[in-house]
Amino acid sequence: MHANFLLKWFRNPFLILQSLALERGQKDLEVGCSPGFFTFPAAQIVGPEGCVYALDVNPFAVKHVSKKIRQKSVDNVEVHHANAVEANLPQNPIDLAFFIGVPHVTGGLQPVLRELNRVLKPNGRVSFHLGRWSEEA
Repeated sequence: MHANFLLKWFRNPFLILQSLALERGQKDLEVGCSPGFFTFPAAQIVGPEGCVYALDVNPFAVKHVSKKIRQKSVDNVEVHHANAVEANLPQNPIDLAFFIGVPHVTGGLQPVLRELNRVLKPNGRVSFHLGRWSEEA
């Protein structure tokens, strides 16, 4: 869905990211980056002194975002092919971990929260934006 070029006219990624409290200079973890609809606006918000770690289990999403990073010469985004249960990030670098439009997490949320506890700074935060998903989805 986030690959639809018309989406930006109906869903402003900057407004959604600002509602999740992304700020300049942060090191943020995007769980489920998909094609990067939120990744690149997040990189603009955190600026050159910040970093966005874009994580996805789908190898095609990771390849797509990696290609866009090269095309756009973006140097504050790192894309990782990994499950959120095992993010393969160092301990405590993350200010904010965010999930946008992730209706469920494979294996359940508890193992993911353990991993987030490991990678988040002591005062780090987790933000969720479910978008248009419902519990029936």
